[in-house]
Amino acid sequence: MQADLQAVGLKVTIQQLDDASFFGQLNASAHQMALNDWTNDTGDPSNPMVTQFSSKRAMARMAYNNPQVDKLNAAAQVERDPAKRRDLYIRAQRLILEDAHYVVLGYPRLSNAARADIKGLAFSPLRDLVFRGVTAG
Repeated sequence: MQADLQAVGLKVTIQQLDDASFFGQLNASAHQMALNDWTNDTGDPSNPMVTQFSSKRAMARMAYNNPQVDKLNAAAQVERDPAKRRDLYIRAQRLILEDAHYVVLGYPRLSNAARADIKGLAFSPLRDLVFRGVTAG
């Protein structure tokens, strides 16, 4: 990654940090660039939309501020009609894409394995293992 960035004219020093230090620096805007992964841990679109793209936190983490996105996110959080809520988040996502303030490098493929005699193992939509009802043998 360092070589790829240098190839486009960016001289970078890579610093690996433990999570506490990383998020401390990220939330304090003590960085010029950061590489992190994100998992939607609730299944609700407000999780990534508000946590990552609402101005209060997005300013610290990504120098991102779009009042229209803030208004759409706030409205979507309290909207009870699923279709209207979906539309609000789609409109916010379009603005975020137009602003193009960050780069998505990719999405990992997750794989899990179990012995052939394990039955009933399932994955939630968030890719968490669900052990309820699992039998072995």
